[in-house]
Amino acid sequence: MTPFPTPRATTTTSVRGASSTSIGITTTPDRVVFHPKQMSAERLQELYEYAWDTFYHDESQEQKMFRLFTQVVMREMEDGTFRPRNRALANKSFGRDVVRNIKAS
Repeated sequence: MTPFPTPRATTTTSVRGASSTSIGITTTPDRVVFHPKQMSAERLQELYEYAWDTFYHDESQEQKMFRLFTQVVMREMEDGTFRPRNRALANKSFGRDVVRNIKAS
């Protein structure tokens, strides 16, 4: 299941007896959108915090994500599937031009 619910995922979880919040809310990685049937919201929050603390106990989020991303890129480069980013899109966001008002000092 993806971290953000889709209509199909919501239907699947509802069938299993769990509840899911409505799709209309803003979902983020730190917001629980799936609640197991026999677990309180407090216990779910405790387990989320435990998982977060355990995963990041040896290095910060930024360091761990950089390391993991670097490993993925290195593997892609080794097996020939790496595609570098298209630098022509650096000034685009969702297909639209981005105006950057950064002034040089």
